[in-house]
Amino acid sequence: MSTQTVQRTLKNKLNYIVCKLRAISLLKPNYIKARLQWALRHNQDD
Repeated sequence: MSTQTVQRTLKNKLNYIVCKLRAISLLKPNYIKARLQWALRHNQDD
């Protein structure tokens, strides 16, 4: 495989991942809220 093909494949995978993450963050505000609460809780533990 040529490096161009590899780069194109990687780019497509990255775009796919980014799109999925965007979709998840749009669909699941509760998930984000839970993550924030988790982060806050762990900050308090320190």
